[in-house]
Amino acid sequence: MKIRFNIDYTTFWGQRLMIVGSASELGSWKDEAAYELTFVGGSTWEADVEFAKGTRSITYNYLVFNENTGVYEREFGVARELKWTATEKRQIYVKDNWRDIQHPQNTFYTSPFKNALISDDFAAKNSFAKSKTFQFRLRTKKVAANQKVGIVGDSLGLGQWKEEGVQLLQRGSTDTWYINLALPADDFPAAYKYVLCDAKTGKVQEWETSGDRSLTPNLKAQQESITVISHE
Repeated sequence: MKIRFNIDYTTFWGQRLMIVGSASELGSWKDEAAYELTFVGGSTWEADVEFAKGTRSITYNYLVFNENTGVYEREFGVARELKWTATEKRQIYVKDNWRDIQHPQNTFYTSPFKNALISDDFAAKNSFAKSKTFQFRLRTKKVAANQKVGIVGDSLGLGQWKEEGVQLLQRGSTDTWYINLALPADDFPAAYKYVLCDAKTGKVQEWETSGDRSLTPNLKAQQESITVISHE
């Protein structure tokens, strides 16, 4: 399985961005054996990693290596997790956000729906003729036992901002919620938000109070792929 990792991070002279994780391809959690990303312009870094046949899941973190000091600095937070099935044949694209302990995005660990939530635009680098599969992932600790996370947006596939159109995410591990949605090309550009819902009735209890998140795919890449949009 080939996975493309994509992350925005502004480096300084002598710094390199790397990814380290549980798989041998990612260094088996040894910083000095981490996989180096390639700078592709602006503040964007990418890496295409081919994982061994039979691999079905990985955990990983990003880190910065300073050539001047020889120091590796990992991002804040627990290991990220990614799983896929034995029948998954599409290339997986992962769009991540760097986790800084002082960055507002880490309010996911303290309060899930405040103005500090990430609301950056993501230009997906793959496309589709009729529809394209996206996996939306959100990590937050502040979801009660009787609640679930939902997603709703302005397009038909995202419920057209109607509470009855909210789609509930599944709970994964390490406080992660996710959902796979096949969205038609006519749905883009799309705006969306996460909501908190009653686990039994599905009724919306709380909306994000920050600006709308947005998704604007580039319609010029391969169809057989799945894009993971990770809000950590």
